[in-house]
Amino acid sequence: MKRILIVGIGDNKNFKEEYILKSLSKLPYEIFILKPITASYWFSNFVTKKNIIIANFNNITECVSKVSLFCEFHNISFDAIFAFKEHMVVHASIIAQAFNCIHTSINNIFHASNNKLMFRKHYNTIMGKNIIKSDCSIVTTSKSINNINFPIVIKPIFGSSSCGVQLIQNKKQINEALKISRQSILDKFSDATDRNFITETYIEGPAFSVDGIIQNKNIIFAGINEYIYGPKPYFIQTGNIIPANISKNKIDLCLKSVSKIIKYFGYNNTPFHAEIILTPNGVYLIEIACRMPGGKIPRGYELAYGFNFVEQVVNLYLGKPVEFKKQYERQVIQKGKHIFKKCELLKVDIPKRLFKEQDFEQISFANEKNSYPSKNKPIYFYTVASNNIDTAIKKCNSIENAVHIYTT
Repeated sequence: MKRILIVGIGDNKNFKEEYILKSLSKLPYEIFILKPITASYWFSNFVTKKNIIIANFNNITECVSKVSLFCEFHNISFDAIFAFKEHMVVHASIIAQAFNCIHTSINNIFHASNNKLMFRKHYNTIMGKNIIKSDCSIVTTSKSINNINFPIVIKPIFGSSSCGVQLIQNKKQINEALKISRQSILDKFSDATDRNFITETYIEGPAFSVDGIIQNKNIIFAGINEYIYGPKPYFIQTGNIIPANISKNKIDLCLKSVSKIIKYFGYNNTPFHAEIILTPNGVYLIEIACRMPGGKIPRGYELAYGFNFVEQVVNLYLGKPVEFKKQYERQVIQKGKHIFKKCELLKVDIPKRLFKEQDFEQISFANEKNSYPSKNKPIYFYTVASNNIDTAIKKCNSIENAVHIYTT
């Protein structure tokens, strides 16, 4: 039986990682976890304690040492070593290289979302039509942006989940925006006390993710997901629509543009999650991550098409052929109901019948404080799967109209 080492696990149980572990448990492989010291052992139902390696992720040398000692003590080797988490892909690449496993290159990782400055600088050298570009500058205070044209988007050079990302309309907003963004980053990543930020030209248009895997320089697309966002100036993702509700011509434009960008960057042997803006003049790449899409997007693809994204990531790093084989096509909408203000929840009335809906889960409860934009979480989450977009939207409206939320 092949052995797979997953690098990194969440500190506490969440939907994304539980879904990943459930998917892995269905495969005919033995699963091991390289666990950070800070993470609790919440996943005992999926991985036995004897298959856990604990290491200090702030010291990559220690991580490699702990893995090598584990292999020596148990007289085993790993057939694949990789990560699903944004903040662990670098660790996974280094450890996989140390043990001669298939890996995503460090160059690919740092010319992607792990360093948005390096990514944007290289992206802006692409030539050709249909690829929209933006200016890029480092920002520390309002004094550092004298030559910037507004509106702009500010974002941390290294971050995730749109944390700390804001739209800024004029120079007067910079210092306050930096303060809010730094606090949001600190709330999400407790060790991120000195994050640096860049600004980019704000590009107007609907946002999508183009997702898939690159194997031996061959691009295999899983599909296109359409984002649902909360109100600006923040970019809080509240839902997904799979497949995206756009024309075939726009789908072709997205796929061709992302293919061109991937080839230009030389990405290879990696899952990818490319976030884009679609404009009348072409495609703007917000960023691309060298990992599987996060949140509940993989679950959305499975409900929409019948394939499992996690399984295909495993195939990539095992050196097996990757294939996103569609067994059917359904229209899926995944949504979280958010409150975009700081307040206290007084009461949440949810009819019992809704808990029987697909993936319906109450996340926030009475007497909890709702935080925004930092640490914002939905009141509840649900999924609708239907035969067409109109029916799916009607179902979403029916669910949301049935729930009553009372706040201060």
